[in-house]
Amino acid sequence: MSAAPAGGDGRRRIWHPVQRLMHWSLAACTIAAFATHEGGGPWHEWLGYGSLGLALLRIALAVALKAPFWRLDRCTRDMASTWAYAMAVWRHREPRFLGHNPLGAWMVWVLLGNAVLTGFTGWLFTTDAFWGYAWLEELHGFLGESFVPLVLLHLAGWRSPHGATASRWWVPWFMGTNACAATKRTAWTDRASASPPGVTCFCETPVPRARASRGT
Repeated sequence: MSAAPAGGDGRRRIWHPVQRLMHWSLAACTIAAFATHEGGGPWHEWLGYGSLGLALLRIALAVALKAPFWRLDRCTRDMASTWAYAMAVWRHREPRFLGHNPLGAWMVWVLLGNAVLTGFTGWLFTTDAFWGYAWLEELHGFLGESFVPLVLLHLAGWRSPHGATASRWWVPWFMGTNACAATKRTAWTDRASASPPGVTCFCETPVPRARASRGT
């Protein structure tokens, strides 16, 4: 399930078909659960349970599997490195990533956490011990409604006009491949990489900026 050559066009296969199926199934269940939160009845409940189950499964596989593009800890950076990357994005000088960049990795954790907490509070509200508690219903509603701005932020980062997926941005999560051509505008240093030195499973090694040759 690791990254592999996808053809002669410079693209590499990074997202396994099962991974993409889980991604779009989770997206579909969560969107449908949100759409049916008013008067959806059993449909809303079962869609919410589907989102909860898929999110928990994704987290479990991220811990259990050794394949690099399944593991979220391999692309999650510390706050200092993530902030430095965000500043590089602001300056349009960020390095190219095959998989999740530092901001994208944290967004994955936030979205999965939102799905788990929303599903859990929804289930909790159906139990005898917590049935009818207004604060729990409000918390569940808040978590569900926060899904919308989170997804919009997720899509904005995915379709960043100068990010790693600017060229054919839709390809990675539909086709499972991404271009691995190196960038020349690197202005980011991974100050505390979650991967050992030399491991570049989630991103290509940033290409050093070429030094201008001095004339004689």
